[in-house]
Amino acid sequence: MGSGTVVACLGSFSLGMMIIFDRLMIADCYRNKPDQAWLVSASAGFLLGTLATGVTWLLYTAFSPVTLIDLFNSMVRLFYPYGIAMMLCGALCVQVTCHYFRLFIPQGGREVNETAIAMWLATTPIWILLALVIIHLFDLDFLFPGRLEDVNLTKEFAIVVALAVGALIWFETGDAKQSVPFLVSLERNAEILKMLSAIVGYTIILSSILRNGDVMTTTEVLALQPLFWAGFIAGVRVLLKKKNRIDFCRNWCRMKKFLIPTMVAEIIGMTVYYFEFFALSKADPTLVNLISGAHIILVFIFIAILAKVRRYMERSNIHRLWCLGLRLTRERLPETSITPRKLVWFLVVLLALSCATLLAA
Repeated sequence: MGSGTVVACLGSFSLGMMIIFDRLMIADCYRNKPDQAWLVSASAGFLLGTLATGVTWLLYTAFSPVTLIDLFNSMVRLFYPYGIAMMLCGALCVQVTCHYFRLFIPQGGREVNETAIAMWLATTPIWILLALVIIHLFDLDFLFPGRLEDVNLTKEFAIVVALAVGALIWFETGDAKQSVPFLVSLERNAEILKMLSAIVGYTIILSSILRNGDVMTTTEVLALQPLFWAGFIAGVRVLLKKKNRIDFCRNWCRMKKFLIPTMVAEIIGMTVYYFEFFALSKADPTLVNLISGAHIILVFIFIAILAKVRRYMERSNIHRLWCLGLRLTRERLPETSITPRKLVWFLVVLLALSCATLLAA
């Protein structure tokens, strides 16, 4: 297992944790206003990401002959075109969070289905692989600032990816077919389409730059990361609307009560992109997203734990609990169970992921 695969696994773990935290916080902390969540996420992503990169720079220079001046000079030298492309990728990443948060808002009397959101995120490897095939089929590599020559487009890899994604979807939908509400809502489908398009876009652009062996070394990759975080500032544009500024100020006192869970959620969210950035510099982009898609396994485990908490609250006649600064009410906690079918598809997912990792190595 290569270093890129290991880092992708860390990112997958962070993604699963992020989805659970966001599901619990969107109603209480942000009063079901996704733009407020987006503003906080974009601002925190820029600040925390820059801080994480700063720490990485210090550690890297402490254990290598490279100096901070060398890193800064590399960033300036690579600003055009790679740095500009990095900022675009950061903007696309924060745009993903915009559509992602909107999917957590109940519509039409339906409850939010966080596992269905995870399922749709799990399909991204298919769209990334399809986009890469189209790019190579029509010789569109010139549209990208880097190179896309090292991607795996073999039939065997495509079959394993399709099997893994299918297994992830079957594992997620289970007997209840939880994704149905997302298939009948045009507004939901539009948000999903925009979210997936942004993911495919920034993944391919990042991969084309970071895996360009003619230009990128570890020093160059590290030098470009601050510009990636700078792209997150694009999410602050929600403050251009007067209504959003007023809503944010009115909700500020409430948001301060959720400072601890907000910080935890934003740190987790930052690590998703932090690990994914380095994973895309080492591993195939389709494989990285396939591993990230496996986060739904973690989501399922946490939902099972929350369901157990709900059953405990029902037996003890408890209506509300507080955990890590989050208010857990019985009605908002999920109900689920681990079935033999889930276990079978879980094993299929692990097998397919293992095969994909071996083929992409």
